[in-house]
Amino acid sequence: MKIQHSLLVESFKKLTPHKARFTNVFYYGLFRQCPEYESMFAGVDWCTQKQMLVGALSLVVKYTKYGTQDPEMMKVFMQLGTRHAKYKIQEKHFEPFVFHLLYAMKLILRKDWTLELEENWRKALWEVCSLMVKAIEAAQTQDTFTSACYLKQISNYPQENAH
Repeated sequence: MKIQHSLLVESFKKLTPHKARFTNVFYYGLFRQCPEYESMFAGVDWCTQKQMLVGALSLVVKYTKYGTQDPEMMKVFMQLGTRHAKYKIQEKHFEPFVFHLLYAMKLILRKDWTLELEENWRKALWEVCSLMVKAIEAAQTQDTFTSACYLKQISNYPQENAH
C-alpha cells in the first residue's frame, strides 16, 4: 500500500487545532497502559514535550510526500532515533507509542476518522519508527563498541606497582 500523503495532510490540519487535547489524550493513554514509561519523561517540560510530539507528527506528514527518496527527511528521523537512544528507548517501546497515537487521533478526529486514514497513518508511523529503530540500534552498537574499546585501552594501560 502506498501512503496517501494528501489524507495525512488533511487529517493533520484537522488535528492541530486540538493539539493540546490530542497530546493529553495520547500521554494519558500511554502512561496508563505503560506506567513504566513515565520515568523516561522525568524532569520533562511538558509544554515543550507536547510541542515536540506535534512537531514530529508534522515531520511524519512531510516524510510521506517523498519517503525514502528524501535523504534530508531520513536524516531527520535517524537523528531523532539517535536522540531517543540516549533515553534508553528500544524497539519494544514503539508499539504502544503508535497504538496510543492512533487512538488519540481517532478520539479527536471522530467522524473524520476512517479505516483508510488509520491504515495510512499506521504505515507512515511504522516507516518512521523503523528509521528511528535503525538509528537506535546503531547508537547502541556504537556505545558498545566505544565501551569495548575503552575497556580494552584501560586494561592495557600500564599499572603502577605492577610486577
